[in-house]
Amino acid sequence: MFWQMIMAFFAVCVIAVGNLFAMAFPWIGDIIQMF
Repeated sequence: MFWQMIMAFFAVCVIAVGNLFAMAFPWIGDIIQMF
């Protein structure tokens, strides 16, 4: 149970940071899609 909470929190943080990067640097998404 404890590890599931940590993993869920970590996943939310990764998604949030990813969204921030996508908004701040739209060209990063274009580069990632090219690979």
